[in-house]
Amino acid sequence: MCWLTWGARSLGLRLDCKGSSTADVWLRVEPDGAGRFDVYGTVYSDDSDVWSWRMLHNDDLSYKGEVQASDNEKSFRIQRSMVDLAGVDDIVFRAANTATDEVCRAEVEVD
Repeated sequence: MCWLTWGARSLGLRLDCKGSSTADVWLRVEPDGAGRFDVYGTVYSDDSDVWSWRMLHNDDLSYKGEVQASDNEKSFRIQRSMVDLAGVDDIVFRAANTATDEVCRAEVEVD
């Protein structure tokens, strides 16, 4: 399932995760008005496993890390800032469950 929303100042995409019937991923990109994007990557899951995640900007690695989903919420959110480059910006958020090999990936292009 896929939801794509365009707000006045943001672009959001929500997708199901590969290899999972319960997890899904949300990627939201918001221009901050100062030449940067606020990028939010969220995974909603049914476990509290450790997830390895990364954010790409025009195929270059911008950020990466590992996080454990919250016991109460069974989800996690990563927020980072990226420079708004000239032309189209391709932003990818990817997270992989280190225990189950579930992969969540969302990609948006911002012009």
